Amino acid sequence: MPAIIDKKTTVWDSISDLAYLNSGEGEQISKYRISPNTEYQRIMRENSKALYNHQATRHSDIAIQRMKMIPVNGSRADLPQEHLTKSIFLVERGQELTKMN
Repeated sequence: MPAIIDKKTTVWDSISDLAYLNSGEGEQISKYRISPNTEYQRIMRENSKALYNHQATRHSDIAIQRMKMIPVNGSRADLPQEHLTKSIFLVERGQELTKMN
């Protein structure tokens, strides 16, 4: 039976080496822009010649404006009533999205 490892891999451990992308940026196949920051990233890059599928969704101008209205660690509940729609899907805003301001 394999040994139990107590160390958990966080999202930050997994993706902190990926470049920040603005709406619509990125490529199907590209080069890593920075070196791996964690052991997990080093392991995942073994024998990898490229970074695949690192592309940001192309958001509409109104969607970007709505995201800018959400404070850090806020959610869609922070939007003014006129910006709440049934069709909009906004995730809670973390540190990465503050770069849009």
